[in-house]
Amino acid sequence: MGRRALLGVAITLIALPATASPQAAAEYGMTVGKSATSTVKAGSAINQGAQRLAGRVQDALGKSIQDSTGKSIRTGNLMEENKQKLEAKSEAGGGTIRIESAPQKATILVDGAEVGYTPASLKIPEGKHIIELRHATSLPWRKEIILGRNDNLSLKTDLENKYKSVVNLSFGK
Repeated sequence: MGRRALLGVAITLIALPATASPQAAAEYGMTVGKSATSTVKAGSAINQGAQRLAGRVQDALGKSIQDSTGKSIRTGNLMEENKQKLEAKSEAGGGTIRIESAPQKATILVDGAEVGYTPASLKIPEGKHIIELRHATSLPWRKEIILGRNDNLSLKTDLENKYKSVVNLSFGK
């Protein structure tokens, strides 16, 4: 999917009224015999997920600034810019960190800035850093590291699923 198509999806998701998904879910739920309350809750969750996705697509497409006439100008991929800045700082002295996760494709944040997706090898400056991993289906993961000059660290983690299912069965006579 091209960047223009992704931008169109993001704009469409942002433009939807917050009640559109819950209302559609409630109408569907009532036609198939589900309670309106449970379907509205499901619709709200869908809407929140769509809004988060739209924000992530927008961020991935890049940041924008305004010129002197007020027109927005796209300046590039923010995540890639963050990674380049981080690696430029590491040239004066730093090390490499290899980050892997299950599930893969978790967003990597170094000191609060998104710099890539797992699995990845990153060059970062020496010193103390906060490494965070975020994935849509997992709880956020966070670790503080101290990286020395020419260190090679490896982080491998299984992210905890945020949607745990518990089934209780009881058998009666």
